[in-house]
Amino acid sequence: MLLIAGGDSVNIGVEECNKYALKIAVDAGAEVFKKLGIVPDILVGDMDSIDHETLEFFRKKGCLVCEYSREKDELDLELAILEALKANPVEIHVYGSWGSRPDQTLAAYRLLKRYSDHSILLMNRDWEVFLLASSSSFNAFPGQIWSFLAACDVVRGLSLKGFKYPLNSYDLHFHETFTLSNEAMNNKVEVIFESGELFVFKERR
Repeated sequence: MLLIAGGDSVNIGVEECNKYALKIAVDAGAEVFKKLGIVPDILVGDMDSIDHETLEFFRKKGCLVCEYSREKDELDLELAILEALKANPVEIHVYGSWGSRPDQTLAAYRLLKRYSDHSILLMNRDWEVFLLASSSSFNAFPGQIWSFLAACDVVRGLSLKGFKYPLNSYDLHFHETFTLSNEAMNNKVEVIFESGELFVFKERR
């Protein structure tokens, strides 16, 4: 499933966009769909940043518009995620979730934790971000940049294998940042830990 919000570095083409069975625009993210010539299935938000002509254009095209009051507790992105979850998706890919407002960028990462029972990836042209709740191995490429941050008080027994800077059974605390900017050495890497949750930042090829 695809969500496109109105943040920066949204680099997705028509072919890639059309691979998704369900497409949701988040407020100004509708402008991206319009440029691609694609009508999203659903448009969600308080419509405070979308161009009025774009909003009316998609209404006439039959897009389902879920419009909310500007005075609300949830971010437009969270409302879009909730809408997406109604379809029980295997995975949700979110483009444009971070931009010029640092508070909303940080909030997007918090949403990964809030909805940790679901597979949600935040993406832009160069990066992919997700929450990891258990040990796993990943495909990689030599020189690929990976960063890790604790998404809880402490991640117990963290080991990083297949990286330029390996780690062995280290307890990574929330305030520590030395696990940024690691590099994959091979085509496969492993992230192993006993307990906790990690924010994983992976460079896209």
